[in-house]
Amino acid sequence: MTTCTPPVRPNASQKVVFYTGPDRLSALPDVLLYKILSSLDPREVAQTCILSKRWRNLWTSVPCLHFEISDRTTTFSKESCRRFKKMVNAYILSYDEAACLHSFHLSCRGRRYLHKGIADAAPMWIEQAMKHKPNKVQLNFSHYERLRLPDSLYLCSSLEELYIIFHFGVNTIPFEPDEVCLPKLKRLQLRCTSISPDAMKKICYGCPMLESLSLENCLLEKQDVTFGSLKSEEPQPEILLFWIHRFFCS
Repeated sequence: MTTCTPPVRPNASQKVVFYTGPDRLSALPDVLLYKILSSLDPREVAQTCILSKRWRNLWTSVPCLHFEISDRTTTFSKESCRRFKKMVNAYILSYDEAACLHSFHLSCRGRRYLHKGIADAAPMWIEQAMKHKPNKVQLNFSHYERLRLPDSLYLCSSLEELYIIFHFGVNTIPFEPDEVCLPKLKRLQLRCTSISPDAMKKICYGCPMLESLSLENCLLEKQDVTFGSLKSEEPQPEILLFWIHRFFCS
């Protein structure tokens, strides 16, 4: 049987020696520091501003933003939603205007429906993220009928991967963008959405570089469109992977 020895605290007669050598951590290149910060929780990233002058604003330009609240990580309550909303608001609004995002991941899941405060704030968070030209966006939500994604999500010229994932509720969420113009998009995944023929045409016309289209638990209204039959001078998507799982037809 092993025993744990408590740490010995220095008494008044002992000297505490602090390291006064060069700050090797801050001397690392930005690319490596960003990689370190991208692996941390947003709260932990923000706390690094106290480390040194160089770190003071570094957290406001981290290229990968990941915000998550779920019943797996915390008690899904009004109070936890309020704290989460306050944290994301502060982070998003403090983000460096000149910085470019590589990826933006927003996940709000709970056994109960998404709290109204988060549903009301999420479009603004996504809108702000789109201003920083992300390459990858993943949105993961519990089913909530009030949530409408901003138009800027479907007009992002830098976007290469887009994942819009809802979880089962009473009904599917309509996929109804006014316009789709995603010239660089290669991967699109939709889950628990209803897709009209008009919406499918917008995907075809607006995503000329699309290589992978994944539809899961989606309600597909009667479709009368094929990629090869579209009459347009614009480049047409060459789908390499078209994956449909557990879809429903109306």
